[in-house]
Amino acid sequence: MTEAQVGLARRAVACTGWKWMPGMLAVTSNGVVGFRVADSVVVPPTCLVGLPNLTDPATLGCLLALVREAWGEPKANLSWVTDDKCMVVFDTGHAQKFLLASTEAEALVYALESAP
Repeated sequence: MTEAQVGLARRAVACTGWKWMPGMLAVTSNGVVGFRVADSVVVPPTCLVGLPNLTDPATLGCLLALVREAWGEPKANLSWVTDDKCMVVFDTGHAQKFLLASTEAEALVYALESAP
């Protein structure tokens, strides 16, 4: 992972709505792949000292689920506004533009950070 991706992952785990979910790919703080979180294994949060790999599709799906949970918006989704700008959209008749981010991960982390 790049320095920017590691920084984004650190922002994600610092959020109140953050939690490890089955299927997420955990990496060490220096970006080396560690392990995929399994639903059949209960791991105390203090043992998960790594960061989420926000380039992993399964981890991004889990992050979207955390955004939906944090906002109480079960139909929240991502939408590309332009070829290089992404935002989180709620299916409640309005669009919530948190940050026109350059990646899905960045938009989701900003949405999680901005949750009520």
